[in-house]
Amino acid sequence: MGRESEAKEAVKELLLLSKKEGEDLEADIAEIYYILEDYEEVVNIYCKLDWEFYSEEFFPTYFHSLWKLSKTKHIEELASKTIQRKEKEMQEVLQDPDEEEEFKVEYKEVTKEEIAFIKNTVKEVYWGKAPVVKYEPTLETRCYLYGCFRHTDVNPSYFSI
Repeated sequence: MGRESEAKEAVKELLLLSKKEGEDLEADIAEIYYILEDYEEVVNIYCKLDWEFYSEEFFPTYFHSLWKLSKTKHIEELASKTIQRKEKEMQEVLQDPDEEEEFKVEYKEVTKEEIAFIKNTVKEVYWGKAPVVKYEPTLETRCYLYGCFRHTDVNPSYFSI
């Protein structure tokens, strides 16, 4: 929205909140940096994550940021490692005699969609297609009338307690 300095302040607040409260706000923080086109910071945040616990929905912005920084080797490694892990997990589920057939079919379908998403994301990044991110802050406090967009305050603050 053309308010880069406010976005950078919001990132600082989110970083403090993340550390103070022990919340996982990395994806929110990385999205703000991505929108600001600070690809170095996006990569700094995402490279520290354990991708076994994060959804591949975050790959487009991470991969695009890596691509912008000419770090295509990292894209290939993470995509390959994630696909291999998903295929291994799928085989384990399919071979598990205790799992219901209906679950196996659904799990296989979902996993194949996730793998296709990863492969497609890599292709699109290499074609130069930038993922579009529509960042919407999460409000965790009630409205105080002053300091929110809904009530058209010119200086909204999402960090009021």
